[in-house]
Amino acid sequence: MTPDTCIFCHAIAKHELTVERIGASAMEARIVIHNNQGVRAVIPDRWDAPADPAQENLLERAISILTDYTISEDFLDWCDDFDIDPAQSAELDHYKAIGSGLADLQAMIGDRDVSGLIGGLQIAQALGNAMPR
Repeated sequence: MTPDTCIFCHAIAKHELTVERIGASAMEARIVIHNNQGVRAVIPDRWDAPADPAQENLLERAISILTDYTISEDFLDWCDDFDIDPAQSAELDHYKAIGSGLADLQAMIGDRDVSGLIGGLQIAQALGNAMPR
């Protein structure tokens, strides 16, 4: 476990979360986050399955997807960030699904904790990028 995944382990324990990835192909995959009351948030995940599918790694991936969503000003900016053709209707649906997943996760664990996870990930990424290679 790396230091940046510790915040994800803490969030899983604090909120009694279960995190899993479902879907056979990258285009259908979803990261599903459940709490002990049966509430769930679904985050679309178009990337290949992670090498280590531990819950904290899946939560980290979901937060990474949500971070990309939150730093984009809008759908067109998000498309530009990922070199996506905004004319493809499936892309707008995908973008909206990320927004719905974000809203569901905020309702589940609170906006403050979601913001903390996003901020923690951004700090860990910045530190990782600053480290000599």
